[in-house]
Amino acid sequence: MVVYDLKEEYRIKKLCNYLNVSTSGYYRWLKMGRPIRYKWDEWLADEIEKIFYRTHKGYRFIKDELFRQYGTVFNDKTIYKYMKILGLSSPIRKKRFQCCTREDPNEKARIVCENYLARNFTASRPLEKLVTDVSYIYSQQGRMYLSVIKDLYDNSIIACQISKFNDLKLVMDNVVQIINDKWDQS
Repeated sequence: MVVYDLKEEYRIKKLCNYLNVSTSGYYRWLKMGRPIRYKWDEWLADEIEKIFYRTHKGYRFIKDELFRQYGTVFNDKTIYKYMKILGLSSPIRKKRFQCCTREDPNEKARIVCENYLARNFTASRPLEKLVTDVSYIYSQQGRMYLSVIKDLYDNSIIACQISKFNDLKLVMDNVVQIINDKWDQS
């Protein structure tokens, strides 16, 4: 068997660049005696499985339980990696945000209007196309909601309203304000 020593033909820096490895990382790896990075610990895997099937909790709880029972300290990522390899996942999950405009008939459901603009955001005269949005602002009174109505003719803000609640009343008060202003002008 012929063993080639590439160091005689090529410089270490060129070999490291070719393999996308830093030269300092190579020398550290050489100095440490070429360690195997991830060693599989059967004892740890068995203990993780025992604790998981007994409690059905996540990796943080399992890490704490190993410390309580045996006084051993493990990194969260190590326990998480073992659980992922073993196919164990905690049934406790953070609830995902559900939009209130879904078609579920519950008290949180809102009415979703048709898309009348169809991405045509140009207007030929004032008050032809109006758009609205609600945003929140933090103030000394806490979180406040700002409803703004914008005219697409000249992109001017024609009405705004602030409220403590993000509800339909906030937007409708804004629309009523525009209607009243229009009637007062004519």
